[in-house]
Amino acid sequence: MFVEFASAFVGSLLGQLPLLLVWVAGIVVAFAQWHKHPRVSALLAGGLSILLLNALAGVVFTGYLPLALEQDGGAASVSAIIVTVNIVQNFISTVGWVLVLVAAFAARPALPQERRA
Repeated sequence: MFVEFASAFVGSLLGQLPLLLVWVAGIVVAFAQWHKHPRVSALLAGGLSILLLNALAGVVFTGYLPLALEQDGGAASVSAIIVTVNIVQNFISTVGWVLVLVAAFAARPALPQERRA
């Protein structure tokens, strides 16, 4: 039982690893730039954190799914769970992406005249 969970978990994690690493790097950069643009950095770090945690929750769910199938045996209830989880994850991802887009297009203070060139 644990082997199925671990196998599905690792497989799902490896599949999403490049995107997870990009989000972690974005969070690190946001914190590194906090002193220059605190509002933008906070929005970006928040949005990327939401996306990261949502993806990790999806990985855990994917690992749990074989256990649920084995214990329940009813494809109808598992199908309903998958649909529900997908709807919730899409809503959470939307919140994360909205924060990232607001950060990208948020007003920043104007640069001093000598730095504009």
